[in-house]
Amino acid sequence: IVDDLSQDVSVTDSERVFETNFSTMLKRMHDEGRNVFVLKQIPRQENFDARTSFYNSIQLGEVVPFQSESLVAHEAYTAFTNNVFDTLERESIIVTLDPKDILCGEIECKAFAYGKIVYEDPGHLNAVGSRMLDPLIEQFIDSVGRDD
Repeated sequence: IVDDLSQDVSVTDSERVFETNFSTMLKRMHDEGRNVFVLKQIPRQENFDARTSFYNSIQLGEVVPFQSESLVAHEAYTAFTNNVFDTLERESIIVTLDPKDILCGEIECKAFAYGKIVYEDPGHLNAVGSRMLDPLIEQFIDSVGRDD
C-alpha cells in the first residue's frame, strides 16, 4: 500500500499509509453523519486446499481433514488492522463486526461446520460459511433500521 508520501513498499510504510488514509476516510464519513460498520477479516485457512483434500478423500474413500487455522495465528495475522479498527471503535467513529466471534472457538478457527466445509479457498467463505455470518449481518441491518 502506497501513497504520495511513500518512498518504499516496506511493511512499516504500508501500515502507516493504511492507518492514516483508512482512518481519515472513516472519520470523514462519520463527520458527515454516516453510521460506519467495518467487517473485520475472516480467519484465513492457510492449510486449506479443496482440490487436494477432494482427491485424497476419493483415493482413501474417507474425508481427509486438514489443519484448521489456530486462533493465535488468526489474531497475529489481524493484529495491526484490528488495532486500527478497535481504536476507531473506541472513538465511536465505527462499529466493528467480527466474524472471529462466530468462526473461531477458544483454540482454532473452524474450517468445517455442520459436517461441511465452510471455505471456498484459503481466504474466502463459501455459501455455508457466509450463512454462518447471518447474525453479524442481522446486527448491521437492525442497527441501520433503528436510525431511519
